[in-house]
Amino acid sequence: MNQHKFLFLDERGQVLSTKDHLLRDDLDALDAARKLYGDHMIEVWHGARQIARVKIGDEALSACDRQAL
Repeated sequence: MNQHKFLFLDERGQVLSTKDHLLRDDLDALDAARKLYGDHMIEVWHGARQIARVKIGDEALSACDRQAL
């Protein structure tokens, strides 16, 4: 199990809160972010490495946001 940090962001990208999760791997972390917190914009981190930014619901992705899923 690996510790992943979820950062909950407001509409300007400012961190509102954080939550740690013990998950098997990065794919499980992304799946958990989408399923558990689908109504928030979240950054998923593993240590100092940003895995992705998960957008709110079905919000369109921006081509300039390279971390977005």
